[in-house]
Formats: sequence, structure tokens, C-alpha cells
Amino acid sequence: MALVAYALNVPVDPTVQINIDFFEQRFKEGYGIKYPETHVIRFYNFVLSHQLKIKSGNLLDFGCALGAHSRYFEDHGFTAFGCDSSETAIAKFRLLSPSMVDRTVVTPPMPDLVKTFPMQFDVVFANQVLAYFPNQDINLLVSQFHRILKPGGVLFASMYPRSNGIVECVTGHKGPEHEMSEITLEGRLKGLEYVNFKEESDLAQLFRPFDALHTGLASIRFGDYGGNDQVLYAGRKV
Repeated sequence: MALVAYALNVPVDPTVQINIDFFEQRFKEGYGIKYPETHVIRFYNFVLSHQLKIKSGNLLDFGCALGAHSRYFEDHGFTAFGCDSSETAIAKFRLLSPSMVDRTVVTPPMPDLVKTFPMQFDVVFANQVLAYFPNQDINLLVSQFHRILKPGGVLFASMYPRSNGIVECVTGHKGPEHEMSEITLEGRLKGLEYVNFKEESDLAQLFRPFDALHTGLASIRFGDYGGNDQVLYAGRKV
């Protein structure tokens, strides 16, 4: 049975809608990775498989894009479910992974994950997505992640620190305490987006319903290309 997306009855932050429009256009232009990233492979190998001995179960890829990580976890024993606010991304995901069509869904800006997914999860995976929400929305999403995870379930998430190269493209700020930084991109990707920068020291508080297992930094720098630093979090529902 195909999944049906539900929305929480909360106002949509204007920066979130701008981000959704930005990425929808980028996906139409061919944006999106097709292979798993190194830090994700390490999270699986060192945290899930080796430390926690979690090698199967339901996994939600929140902000799944083209499904590269969903397919990676599916290939390693998990039953992966994917959701994204981009219709274009989900359509491409389904073409790349036809066996997962009924486990993918286009979600509204602030989804009701409890209603959308009538099952509980062993892992919730949120890579390079929560940084595009303001603090209030992150709190709502983290609370939902906690509700849909089984006891002992694991949350993986990444955020952007100010060592990330896109800091050089900041052109303004919005929101309480200017938490959302306006990013004007003119290079490989063009357009306007908003990013909520966080440091590794912020993660325990940001994901406070969970018992933190690990935090860390993934850094990729190549020549003059701006670094794609991410701070990483792995926590467990107790």
C-alpha cells in the first residue's frame, strides 16, 4: 500500500518554503548524489553494525533526495523508507529504485511523520536536511523522530558548521537571533537559500530527547572548492 503524506497544522516558515523552491529547481536541473557519502558509510560500519549490532530493521531516510543513502542501507539489510519535499527528487528516486516506489512519499514542508508512516523505525537518518529549517521546526521534527523510533532506535543527523564553505556566500539573516543565514549562490549552484548553522557543541542540546552516542566532523576540501564541512550526530532513544 502506497504511503499518504500528512502535514502538521503549523505555519510554514517563509525561509523553509524558499529552500523547498530552491532545491526543487536544482533537482530539475540535475542536482543530487547517486552514491553514498563516506561519512554515511562510516556511520553504518562503525556505529550501527559494529558498535550497536543493528544490521536490519526499518529505516527512514528523511530528506532522501534521489535515494542514494536509502539504497545503500537497503543493500545492507534494512527496509528503507524515503520522504522528501521535492516531487522531482522523489520521481527520480522511484525511477532509480522501482522496488521502493511504495516506500517513498512527497511530504509537505512540515510533515506529520506519525500519521504518514504507520510503523516504527529502528533508524531515522537525516543527512544534510535539518540545516534548512529554523530552530522551532527542528524541535518539532526531532520530537517526531523520537516518537516514530522504537526504544533503542538510532537517530543520525548532520548540520553545517561555520567552517562550511557556504559561509562565504552569506548575504543576510532572518528569524529570531538571526538564526537563518541568507545564502546567495553564484557558482555551480545558483539561487537563494537559508541555512541554520550549528557547531558540534550545539548538537547535544539540539537533539536533547536522545542519548548522544557520538558527535563529530566530516570535512571534504578539494583545491579551491569551498569545504563541505558537516557536524555529525548519532543518538539513541532510551
